[in-house]
Amino acid sequence: MRWELVSGKPALIPSILSFRLRILRSGFSMKATTVALAMVLTFLTGCESNASDSGSDRATGLQLVSGPQILQTRDRGLFASVLVDGSTVRLAYQIAPPDTIVDDKSLFAQIRGRDLSVIAPERIAIDVTDPDTTLGAFFNGDLGDHKITLMNGQLYMVAIVKGSAQAAVLKLDLDFKLLAGPVMIGDPVTDRLADMGFANDGTSVYAQFFYQPEDSTPQQWGASLYKLDANLNVTRHAVARPDSGSFVTGTSLVFVPRGTMEATEDRLYLFSTDLDYGNANPIGIHVFAVRAADLSAIKGTTKTLVKEALDAYFPVGAAYSSAHSAWVLGYTREQASGAFPEEELGPSFVRLFDEAFEPIATVLVNGGAGAMRVMLDTRDDDGYVVYDEMNRSGTGTPVNAKVERYHILTSPPTASMLGGLSGLAALLILGTLFMEIFPAKPLRLRVAASGHSRHSRSKFSKTTGSRADRWFMTGDRYHHDLAADTLVSLLVYIEKALPVVGQDLIWRVRAESSRDV
Repeated sequence: MRWELVSGKPALIPSILSFRLRILRSGFSMKATTVALAMVLTFLTGCESNASDSGSDRATGLQLVSGPQILQTRDRGLFASVLVDGSTVRLAYQIAPPDTIVDDKSLFAQIRGRDLSVIAPERIAIDVTDPDTTLGAFFNGDLGDHKITLMNGQLYMVAIVKGSAQAAVLKLDLDFKLLAGPVMIGDPVTDRLADMGFANDGTSVYAQFFYQPEDSTPQQWGASLYKLDANLNVTRHAVARPDSGSFVTGTSLVFVPRGTMEATEDRLYLFSTDLDYGNANPIGIHVFAVRAADLSAIKGTTKTLVKEALDAYFPVGAAYSSAHSAWVLGYTREQASGAFPEEELGPSFVRLFDEAFEPIATVLVNGGAGAMRVMLDTRDDDGYVVYDEMNRSGTGTPVNAKVERYHILTSPPTASMLGGLSGLAALLILGTLFMEIFPAKPLRLRVAASGHSRHSRSKFSKTTGSRADRWFMTGDRYHHDLAADTLVSLLVYIEKALPVVGQDLIWRVRAESSRDV
């Protein structure tokens, strides 16, 4: 009988060295088996070391830790945003009066710890009702749709201004005091400003609007992108479109540096719905990427993320965790067929993806109650999600802005799976005892695997004593005396451990009748 691991596919790991171990049993040797187990487990431990070096434990799910917690202290809260800043979580939201959502929506802020304990309670950040202040006079009694990003210890905001056909970009300190701007951007003829995207790369900020010229078709729609330096000078503008489908308002924008999340150059990832609102077909959500340098679309990056029987929309919050090779996306789904776009409030979700945008898990926010404008941020093992409960007509009451904290679940590290040194010793003892009780039959065995280049052949060329107990190399194959029954047990560990450490292997074990060498 031949046991053969016949397929293995390395994913996303540079400098891969493929190698094969052919293990031939010519006679029973307890010592040889023990040595073989030790050497293969050394290989797995080395893989684990590489995984630890990469700083990546793969995400497997999301778990609600705390919340929902109401943010505003009075009236109705809406349009919340969240920024993780070191050991603190910065929260901002608007408070609307009891009878309107088109006037008097000032911006409020508070600071919480990573456990959502209150550090600095609610205070007014931008008072749009005070014409004696610079920002109060500028916003003229109401703050519209807006996004905030944190760059180099300062806040940058893009916002709709009451009575203006352009959007404003502002630079603020952490207390929302104006440092630069406002600078007006956006083409009044082609750019639709609502539900914009906003991001930064550490030196520049990027604003994203819905490009929809009059009398244009959905195939002509796109993302109108503006790049501004830290002093709010516009340095580039371009219109980008996905490979297929449409780019539609209700969007988010995320900067990803080269070498992160499969990005081969500095990129911006653009999230939007894939069809125009009111389409007869179910509306879904897709993503595509542009180059941060010139804002040109990258062909082949468009991918559908959400497609259901009911319309899915408003992917206004997106983030990624490089520590866990995962994307996190917030979105809303219509309440019933035909409800959207007449009613935007619906069940809202956070969906977890791997770095290639393959779905991992989905969680329902707000305990399943209606929500919208789901925005979020991540840091380490934490994900922070905010949203509000405002209906389209603005008549809803009570209406709250809320925050939830999630834990990003990950695969257990290889060390815990193998049990550390004590587990290694136990495995060797059990393997030897197993062979002593159940002697193996003469078998021809082959194991094929893939590993990092650092696991050189020299690890497997050690002479252990007699000729029968010696690892030796023929081409790229290594031979040794090993009992089949113990190897089968070992394969279980290999199968579990290697995907965890980043090999992402597809394993298949095949048994064939054979006594041939």
